[in-house]
Amino acid sequence: MFPLIKHFSISVVLISSFLPTLTYSSEKLPPQGLILELSEIDQKGNPQMLMSEEYVYDKASKNFIALPDHHQQNKNFLEFQRQSALTKLMGTGTDAAKIGLDISKFAWDVIKDNRPETVASGAFSSILNKANTDFLDYPQAKSFQSGLYRFQVRELVPKLECIKRIKKVCVLSKPVLKPGPTSVDFRFRVAGYYGANAPSGSDVPNGKYLPQVFFKFEKSDTWLGYKVNASAEIRGAANEGTENNVNPAATVVCNFSVGSPIQNWTRAYYFKVTGQKGFVKQW
Repeated sequence: MFPLIKHFSISVVLISSFLPTLTYSSEKLPPQGLILELSEIDQKGNPQMLMSEEYVYDKASKNFIALPDHHQQNKNFLEFQRQSALTKLMGTGTDAAKIGLDISKFAWDVIKDNRPETVASGAFSSILNKANTDFLDYPQAKSFQSGLYRFQVRELVPKLECIKRIKKVCVLSKPVLKPGPTSVDFRFRVAGYYGANAPSGSDVPNGKYLPQVFFKFEKSDTWLGYKVNASAEIRGAANEGTENNVNPAATVVCNFSVGSPIQNWTRAYYFKVTGQKGFVKQW
């Protein structure tokens, strides 16, 4: 038996270097800059940076312009994101159509304006076979979850930086933009059940299936005025095994939008799951 899901799905953000601007959409004064960070928290609680990007507000274009010289990124992580962005709804894989992979949900809303949109028991998808789409019939499933991920948004605020000292005394300074307090802090995992066998006595091919795939929401802190909308979807479902030993694989897409009185942006973030391994880290 599978327990009801007690966590809400949430799509996390990636501000990718191949999306160079953020659009300002408010009559209020925008911040002078933004910094967006995505990191993976290790077992000791230390963040391992996957992506850090800075933007400054350009009055002429009314956009937030990326500062490439201030970007930090894990190259393997970025490459996986680029490749995954091209993934179609259904992949081909080995005999994907022949074995009849079934996706219980291709997409679902999760959060609107900071509030859950779906009931907890329905906030997941399954990757099974069309001959039997009841995930409770697939035995020997094991739970999986990814590492802990953290997405942060901080406004850049002007601070004085000393550029000349005489005998340890600052005699000349200039204003520079530095990270201010955290405006958005999301922490989450990709989780679910994998390795499930085909139902006994059924026409389902042997293999390892994915009875449930969902997002385990750990924490969300936002400043007053910020709103979050999130949805999730399954793309590129394919068989990476054989016709007689099925290994369903798919890209899980988190569509994530954050709005505030001074700016709005949307991003997609990609993960991979398989029937044999559950969460598959690609970086």
